[in-house]
Amino acid sequence: MKRSERRALDGLDRLGERLRTVRLRAGLSQMKLAGLMGFNPTHGYKYVLRLEKGNVPNPTFRTIVSFLAGCGAGWEDVSDVLPDLARAPESIARPARGRTTAARRPTSAKSTETPVRPKTGAQEAAPKPASKRRDSRPLRLKLRSDLVAERARMASSFWARVDEVQGRVTEMLRTARMLSSERHPYVAFVRPCCSIINAYSSARRSMVERKLDDLVAEEEAKGRDRGWLVRVKSLCIESLLAEENRSG
Repeated sequence: MKRSERRALDGLDRLGERLRTVRLRAGLSQMKLAGLMGFNPTHGYKYVLRLEKGNVPNPTFRTIVSFLAGCGAGWEDVSDVLPDLARAPESIARPARGRTTAARRPTSAKSTETPVRPKTGAQEAAPKPASKRRDSRPLRLKLRSDLVAERARMASSFWARVDEVQGRVTEMLRTARMLSSERHPYVAFVRPCCSIINAYSSARRSMVERKLDDLVAEEEAKGRDRGWLVRVKSLCIESLLAEENRSG
């Protein structure tokens, strides 16, 4: 007797590549993500691997949701590849075992049909309440998923501010007519400067200033201009502290 196989979906390769990109962006290994999805990490990573390679013929809605939740991502991260998930042509799908749908025995009309009661005007106008889907994951996984999502949001917000400061520094140096080859060290100085401010966000302002002064001294020892380094440091402090005040 042949084992039945459900028809595969088209576009799984593109979906798998996108899911892998989402996982790498979240900084998770396949084994770690398997644990967040509720699998045994020792063996569950193989399923994550097959999913990313497009070798799972019919990934369920719950599987994709669990994958994205574990990575702190949403549907918008894979929405552009979802429309390609159309059913594969009938010609490439193998039939189910033995019987076809045409060979099924017809059921009796008496056993299936029930009298339909006419609806009143109020029943027709009232919309059906949306069924709330219950999250069957353990509380530990729910909390972990929320934590991962929050960390991803904070990281995305932080690096967006870093990019903004780098743009301001570039414009400032361009206005000062500094050569493009000489701008790079000062633009690159923004990243470690902002990272220190972010790492010591809960510390006293004096400690943050001391760490930044040490960083300025290190760059000055490499031949950088101290005046420009101090101006870049001030822009970093101004941008990050202003954002914290707005969010607070």
